[in-house]
Amino acid sequence: MIKKLSGEFKKLSSSLGKILILSAICIAMALGVAFPLWKWATTSPKSYTTAMLVVMGLLLLLLIIRTAVKKGPKSFIFFTLKFAIIAGGLAGTVFFILNSNRIAALIVFLVAGIIYAILSVGDKKK
Repeated sequence: MIKKLSGEFKKLSSSLGKILILSAICIAMALGVAFPLWKWATTSPKSYTTAMLVVMGLLLLLLIIRTAVKKGPKSFIFFTLKFAIIAGGLAGTVFFILNSNRIAALIVFLVAGIIYAILSVGDKKK
C-alpha cells in the first residue's frame, strides 16, 4: 500500500513539476519576447509597423514558394487565380456593401462565383 501511495505521489509531483516548468517558460517568453515587442510598438509605432509588415511579407513569400514547389506550376497558377478571385470578390462585395450599393455587391459576388466555377472546371481538365 505504501508503494502504491508513493507511486501516486511521484506521479502527482511529476505533473506539478511539469506545470511549474511550463508556467516558468511562459513567463520567461513573455518577459523575453512579448514585453520588448510591446515596448517597441508603443515607443516607435512606425518602425514597428514597417518591420512587422516586412516580416509578414517574407513569411507570405516563403509560403507561396513552398506551395508552388509542392503543387507544380500549372496547379499552383490555378490555385493562385482561384484564391485571387475569391479574395477580390469578397473585397469588392464588402466594399460595395459598405458604400450602400447592394446591387453592385450582388453583381460582384455572382461574377466572382461564376469565374471561380469556370477556373475550377478548367483545373480538372488535363
